[in-house]
Amino acid sequence: MIDIHEIISRINAMREQEDRTERCQNYFEFCSNSSDVDTSCRKAMANWCYQVADTLGFSHETVSLTMSFLDRYLSSRRGRSQEALDSRNMFQLVAITCFYTAVKTYEPVELGVDLLCKMCRGFYSEADIISMERDILFALDWRVSGPTPMDFVRHLIELLPSCESKCSLIENAEKYMDQTTTDLQFSYFKPSVVGASCLISSFTQTHCFDSDELDSFRVRLSQMIDLADVMELQKKLNVDASICLPKLSSKTKDVSTMNRRRSITISSTSSPVCVTHTRAHTSAAA
Repeated sequence: MIDIHEIISRINAMREQEDRTERCQNYFEFCSNSSDVDTSCRKAMANWCYQVADTLGFSHETVSLTMSFLDRYLSSRRGRSQEALDSRNMFQLVAITCFYTAVKTYEPVELGVDLLCKMCRGFYSEADIISMERDILFALDWRVSGPTPMDFVRHLIELLPSCESKCSLIENAEKYMDQTTTDLQFSYFKPSVVGASCLISSFTQTHCFDSDELDSFRVRLSQMIDLADVMELQKKLNVDASICLPKLSSKTKDVSTMNRRRSITISSTSSPVCVTHTRAHTSAAA
């Protein structure tokens, strides 16, 4: 039997953990006048990561974690982050390195840096990636194991009554999470808010709870997460927040590294997207 108090305690612990992480900002405002880096670069690299993740059988959460590392690093204004905002090649290197770090942090498999270099057609060396990873980790103060939006989804859903559609709720929440991953504006919100919004948004597609059950869930949720932020994020997702949270009042306001590792082998031609040195290809990849 699920201990509701234990679930709430875990959620509060994750909330405390996310509060210790610096929030992201619109780092494209830091770009120099001569920079060719813009929001299209971020979206292209997010899509590249999704393609690679799907090819290698990785979770989409790994891509979400990748973009979180990228956004936090470029928002930090530490290390070589400014170089990455002034050069597409550097921006790509940072994104690729963040993906490499996210795989090491989240996946139960090992993605060798040598394989990553092959996927980039040798445009970046192993030394480039290792050096950049070190710079990113120092800029992030080595905080790379915080809770993800889906961690909150999996815990919050346990506060709901038993329902055969819970798996569908999680699947729909994952689709909303993918939408938040490709757009920088969603990185301004805390993972708890993103997770809660993705879960509540999925209620519009799965009708397995009555109004009393949803009201009880809203009360619990309001005690842990700012519902005003949730509603704001839902508007950005183009979800009618009034459908999911009709009774919001004006006054309401641990991921561990897995030990099991195995090697991945893939031919250099299997990568769905490669990063190359030409401007035309660079524009396509970033």
